[in-house]
Amino acid sequence: MYPNMRAGFMLIVVIGSLTLLLTAPATALETGGLGGEITVGAIYFSGRPSQLVVGDDNATVTRLASQADRETMTDADLSGKLHYRLPELGTTLYVSAANGSADLDCGVRQSMGPAGVIDLALQYGIDEVWRDPYVTNVKRRTTEVETVGLRLRYEEIYGTGAFLSATASGVDVAQDLSGDRRQQLRRDGELYAFHFGYRLALGDHAELTTSLGVDSQDLQGAANASDGVGAEVTYGWQRGPWLFETAVGVHYSEYRAEHPSFGKTRKATGYEGSAMMGYIAPFGWTPLTLYGLVGYARSDENIAFFDAEGWMTGVGVGLSF
Repeated sequence: MYPNMRAGFMLIVVIGSLTLLLTAPATALETGGLGGEITVGAIYFSGRPSQLVVGDDNATVTRLASQADRETMTDADLSGKLHYRLPELGTTLYVSAANGSADLDCGVRQSMGPAGVIDLALQYGIDEVWRDPYVTNVKRRTTEVETVGLRLRYEEIYGTGAFLSATASGVDVAQDLSGDRRQQLRRDGELYAFHFGYRLALGDHAELTTSLGVDSQDLQGAANASDGVGAEVTYGWQRGPWLFETAVGVHYSEYRAEHPSFGKTRKATGYEGSAMMGYIAPFGWTPLTLYGLVGYARSDENIAFFDAEGWMTGVGVGLSF
């Protein structure tokens, strides 16, 4: 997954668990006009990140054959969404931010009547990566990586639970010293992903969602370019004020060329799972939802430098308006 964030392989666990939370209370999204959601929480992480992930504990690498040290981290989680709905047109305009303001979506959601719903969004992300991840015995320095792209979703296809999603993004690393040193390691390029899935209602209170996807990191450096396939299953349940969601996923990637620093071509298999419990309107405060979540993720590679695994837990509150 790219770009690499601190404990970044946990990001899908967190965002996937919060999806149910953010859509639980009734807001202006259903009634028309201006509305939104804000989620504030705290997350505790413990694990071993990839050596690609920026962190104080692994700023210096003594041997490329070594894994990163285990670490623990407590961090705040801040996410939000602002939307404006025009019921007479079946149109919703929205902007959303995750992890503060580092990841932004700005889009439009349009009902197509019995044909379904189209959701088109412009996406922007900025993060830190190492200028050269593969230098040893010196303190590595960071640089910024920007990702700009478009995401198209087609949901409720002709009244069914089927949905499609396609994403295309461009990646630019400000100071890619490893790529300047060796062309095979360049990290600028394009990212593509396509997913197909189906939501199946299980009675009046539960839903099962399955999805399959393919992705391509078409980067200028062949050793960092990859092609992957993945699958995810999510089960959600709501009864009265109580919400529950659990998800499991698996992903496999193969890279296109031998990595010059390790003499072999990367292969990676990732696993993740999460569970979230929420409670709507505690103490009669209708706009609020309390939540707690736990998740685990692991990436096994044929090169130890890139291995990662860890678990996280978190609590927080969501406010709808």
